[in-house]
Amino acid sequence: TEIIGFDTIDFSNIVSIESLFQGTGLTEFDYTNIQFPKLKRAENLFAFSNDLEYINISNWEVPQLGNCARMFAQCSKLTTVEGLNTWNKTSIIECKYMFFSCKSLKNINVNGFDVSQLKGAESMFEECSALKSINISNWDFENVYIMEINLEKLNYINIFMILVLVKKLELT
Repeated sequence: TEIIGFDTIDFSNIVSIESLFQGTGLTEFDYTNIQFPKLKRAENLFAFSNDLEYINISNWEVPQLGNCARMFAQCSKLTTVEGLNTWNKTSIIECKYMFFSCKSLKNINVNGFDVSQLKGAESMFEECSALKSINISNWDFENVYIMEINLEKLNYINIFMILVLVKKLELT
């Protein structure tokens, strides 16, 4: 499956791209430098796209994006997501299940991802068994009030998230 012309669309008045590529047969998605000045919702954007292996969404301009829930959920062959660290001026509020069950995910850089307004991040990396490390040292967890961890499916990433939250609780 191929997307022709995505990079030529005028997204200036688009508020939601919810489920736009959900369940597609895409194997890669490589569209950078796209401007979504009014975008607020991108939940389920690529969810259940079982053939998707590589995503590059570098330098997307998404200043009003608030909901990324299940954005990549259950993309079982997805190994790499590039560009989340380059998103400009995001105000993400909801990231629950964002990478849920991305069992092949190995490479992701979310260090520059602006989560200062984040409220919900439950099970964000649950069942990402191939993901061995992630750098979230610049994340601001000040406003997070839901960070649910499923202890039955605990992996190193979830343990790290627990340690970050415990440290935050010790400081307050």
